[in-house]
Amino acid sequence: MIAPRPTSLCILIAIVFPIGCSDGAPTAPARGAPGTRAHAERSAGAGRSTPPAAATAAQDAAEHALDAAELDGAPAVRDAAAIDDAGSATQPGTDASTPTDRASGDTDRAGASSRGASSPADAGRPQDAPDAGVVTDASSGATDPSADELLDWVLELLTHGRVPTSPEIAEYFAPSFLQSVPEPQLVETLTQLINTLRPFTVAQREVTGPFEVTAQLDSPSGRFSVRLIASSSVPHQIVLLSFQPLAPTYEQVFATLASLARDAQVLVAKVDGRTCDPIAALDASRRLAIGSAFKLWVLLALDERLASDASLSWGSTIPIRDNLKSLPSGVLQNQPAGTPLTLDEYASKMISISDNTATDHLIDLLGRTAVESAQRVSGHSDPAANIPWYMTREVFVLKTSVSADELEAFRRASIAQKRAQLEMFRSRPIDVASLNSWSAPRLLDIEWFASPEDLCGVLATLGARAAFEPASQLLKILGLNSGLAFDGSQWSYTGFKGGSEPGVLNASWLLRHASGAWFSVVLTLNDPAMSIDEDAVTVAAASIIPLLSAEVSARSP
Repeated sequence: MIAPRPTSLCILIAIVFPIGCSDGAPTAPARGAPGTRAHAERSAGAGRSTPPAAATAAQDAAEHALDAAELDGAPAVRDAAAIDDAGSATQPGTDASTPTDRASGDTDRAGASSRGASSPADAGRPQDAPDAGVVTDASSGATDPSADELLDWVLELLTHGRVPTSPEIAEYFAPSFLQSVPEPQLVETLTQLINTLRPFTVAQREVTGPFEVTAQLDSPSGRFSVRLIASSSVPHQIVLLSFQPLAPTYEQVFATLASLARDAQVLVAKVDGRTCDPIAALDASRRLAIGSAFKLWVLLALDERLASDASLSWGSTIPIRDNLKSLPSGVLQNQPAGTPLTLDEYASKMISISDNTATDHLIDLLGRTAVESAQRVSGHSDPAANIPWYMTREVFVLKTSVSADELEAFRRASIAQKRAQLEMFRSRPIDVASLNSWSAPRLLDIEWFASPEDLCGVLATLGARAAFEPASQLLKILGLNSGLAFDGSQWSYTGFKGGSEPGVLNASWLLRHASGAWFSVVLTLNDPAMSIDEDAVTVAAASIIPLLSAEVSARSP
């Protein structure tokens, strides 16, 4: 990515299917690997007695709901070790005996006993809703909180934008929950939920069982369902807490995206060879700034060169050069000059972590005109919009280190003059102070431009050149970073490239459904007046995938 402080396009962390992010590249562990839900459930199952039938039914229902959250890419927090409900005598990992001293006492719980009538936690609450699950500790006179009161506490935290302290986490969350969701991960998730959901209102709320409560929240990111299950044993603590977006329509998702930036575009298309057949679209033919998604054309130009030049292969090496080092995102700028890397390594870094130094080395090897020509190969609607083709370092210089007069002269120059000026600008030192202050949109006319249709076209062209074979070198590189967590039973291949700088955000996918059909999803948002809320865009993007999956499944014989 070209942003001065690169940010990754990671879905809000779904605890049922954790995502790790490194230098902007989200990676999801394989099912059954240590740290995943499947692994946790297998580990927790060892040595446990078979629960009674009522508990089994409740656990199956909870598992089904969490499976749905996982398919939807929803942020969810859960106890993977066990779900304790009616009929289960003991919560694994907790002490079933009466607690002796629980922090500062139940009467001090935020939202449990001191909430007012106007509290957001009370909105949507049936006035005659029972306080199911309330248990009195006879030895202390304290009232143990119900699931409903535990949800009050969670909603109060979100309302006030406060993450719980370590003592609060230990008090309110079951030990088995925290074994699966360690405190740092829980704090990170709650922080993301605060950023995504506020301000919210409670549209519906229902106590659905002795130890379970559900609610629906209306937020700027759409409507979310909330589910909380408390342990049946005393002290009642949270063993499951899930937040998942309710299934919207394409139109609702598009409306949400349109509210997040001045210009918003979406294309959901079926890919047939090099053709993109729209399924749903929002302003998909107009060109906007796309950030580092331009690197898809660099990858295409590299494949063109390898196909035509017998002296080069993916294993060919070129050395790192100081004069081609750019700024992050990426890591190759830290490599000593002369370090040899294969073309495969350069391309993999360029796509998986959007390495700018890797990109500039490849553009230098291929030549600007070769990348410009790759636009015509993919059917770009206006290749002239990206001539001359920028290197990333040149964009940094133009946005931070040239005078207003130089910038205006560059804008008025001919193509040949611009090419000469870029060669000169590339060697200019970057103004660090200007770079560090870059937090708002800046000079969005100095960018790379494409429409969602153009981006679907280059993804389809890459797929076609690789014969749509996931094991091919091209698609292996494109699939190093999936951008979101995908359900592997629904999507057998996920290729991704995104891009961002303040005021610009793009996410582009090439996907193969389990049915064997190929699809592309492209989102681009631009706003010259403000930075774009990546978390909100990510939630919207994640909600498109299950819509597409459901549509494909409905069409399949």
